[in-house]
This record gives sequence, structure tokens and C-alpha cells, in this order.
Amino acid sequence: NGGGGAGFYNGGAVSGVATYRQVVTITANVSVTSRVTFRAKNIIISGCKNKLTTGSSPNIIATCNLRPSVRGTAVITATAVPTGAGIASSTATPVSVVVGNRSGNR
Repeated sequence: NGGGGAGFYNGGAVSGVATYRQVVTITANVSVTSRVTFRAKNIIISGCKNKLTTGSSPNIIATCNLRPSVRGTAVITATAVPTGAGIASSTATPVSVVVGNRSGNR
């Protein structure tokens, strides 16, 4: 079967706790050099389009900084398009992130 284009996408993660208007880093891990576009609620995150991966297999990553502008649940997705020929693009399983209130005031 071959598994389609999803075979090279190893997963994604959000580092830290997503907090309203505070930067959190999103990481996509792939096994081939790619350009990754990150989306929140299906909208491209500012500054996170076609991010070139770094590293070497199996630890090839792309990162994106998200600064949530709304509270509640945000569904984060990442689409990777390999830079090499003959490999189909792949989209990660969406990750749901709950954006909470900031602690304290400015």
C-alpha cells in the first residue's frame, strides 16, 4: 500500500502552555527536507508559511511561533511539501490547543 504521502511526517508538538497573546513555539518533525506551512483554525499563521526545515533525518524540524489572539480551542495543522522530487506533500494530524488566560496583568 505504501501509506500515501503521510509516511514522512513524524508528528508535531507545542512547547509550553498556550496562553492568550503569549508566544508559544510549534514544531513539526519530518523525515525528509521540506517546506512547512502552519495553520491555526485553517488560517496560515503569520510568519509561518513555507518554513524550511533544519536538521538531518530522522530529526528534521520546522518551527513556528504562535501568539494566540483568541481564547479557547485552536486546531493547529502543519502541511509539509518535500523539497526533493517525487515525494507527495503531507499534512499532520491536527493538534488541538487550548488557549488559556494570562496570569496577572500588564
